[in-house]
Amino acid sequence: IDADLYVLPSATENFALTVAENLAAGTPVITTTGTPWQGLETHKCGWWIDHQTESLIQALEQAMSLSVADRLDMGKRGNLWMAEDFSWENIAEQMSEVYIWLAGKGIKPEFVKLD
Repeated sequence: IDADLYVLPSATENFALTVAENLAAGTPVITTTGTPWQGLETHKCGWWIDHQTESLIQALEQAMSLSVADRLDMGKRGNLWMAEDFSWENIAEQMSEVYIWLAGKGIKPEFVKLD
């Protein structure tokens, strides 16, 4: 992916794989709170905004006012986040934790949500 910024102004998404793909490629992202990507703010690799025109305008203005170096730094943070939380190694480790818990040989992993 050869882009300076990825924008997904969606009202609702269950995961939005395109966000993960762009972050993994080192591209900062702007998306809306209708997506599950609040980590954009905590990892400082993008903007997680309200689904309002004004919010999108403000985020675009902020993104476009950044220096190339600042956007590259955001992209590096996004790439690191994807590698840490969504790598196949991490997914395999999490699945192992779930199976151990389900077999009654371990505690419930923090990432398992029971409603």
